[in-house]
Amino acid sequence: MNPDRIESLADYVSLIYHEARNVRHLIRDSHFSPIGWERIISLPTNREEAWKAVQSTRQRAYRASSPKELMGIFMSRFGVDLRELQEMFENPNWRHANSYGGHAWVQIVKDVREFVQAIESGDEERQKDCLRRLKEAEHNTGLVQLKLKRLDSVLP
Repeated sequence: MNPDRIESLADYVSLIYHEARNVRHLIRDSHFSPIGWERIISLPTNREEAWKAVQSTRQRAYRASSPKELMGIFMSRFGVDLRELQEMFENPNWRHANSYGGHAWVQIVKDVREFVQAIESGDEERQKDCLRRLKEAEHNTGLVQLKLKRLDSVLP
């Protein structure tokens, strides 16, 4: 298994969990139950502080030997998996969220889930295609790749 693929997967999964902290807006407005999401919403509201809080999990994930192990690390830390994150981002009540969370993240989660499957199956072409799509993916305020770089710039 290509260790660069695991690192890339850890980066994108970290970013998704970081963004998921915005579920607190749905919860606040009574559009989503907080049950099971306590560890996600316990992340700091400040994006930079939240990013720093995700780093110990991201670093552990870099050392994973498989996508399954990597996802287990995030599941253990946050209590929800990618399928549940996708469903949360699909919630129709995100429609007014222009600068965080919501529908812009649905496709990103789908692409990461496909990337997991491509790594597990050893399909190099599909892995490359998933990485290309993730690098070009846009979230609410720009490119995902640029968001990752911007957030990483605040790390020590």
